[in-house]
Amino acid sequence: MDSKRQGEIAIKLLKHLLRDQGIHLSSQEDMREKVAKVSVMIGVSTEELMEFAKPIILEFVLELLGDCPSNSSADSDKPKRGVPLGDVLVTERTRVNLPPNLR
Repeated sequence: MDSKRQGEIAIKLLKHLLRDQGIHLSSQEDMREKVAKVSVMIGVSTEELMEFAKPIILEFVLELLGDCPSNSSADSDKPKRGVPLGDVLVTERTRVNLPPNLR
């Protein structure tokens, strides 16, 4: 197997793990610390790891947000009046079985 194919498989595996296990987004500082720690563990520079991971993480987040209702007006990034924020952010694909008191 050549290195190009290995890279393709590695990206597919990473995307699968992101979809399966999710990602914990915290503060930017915490994220940078985690990336720096992982970069040392796998033997690549922090800059290379960020360059590699950023488009994959952005694709993952956009995929998750793709199910959210959109609004074509200039205020599309604002919640719609009368729609609970939880209903906007939680889709059938991302729905979690919460107890009634937490819904």
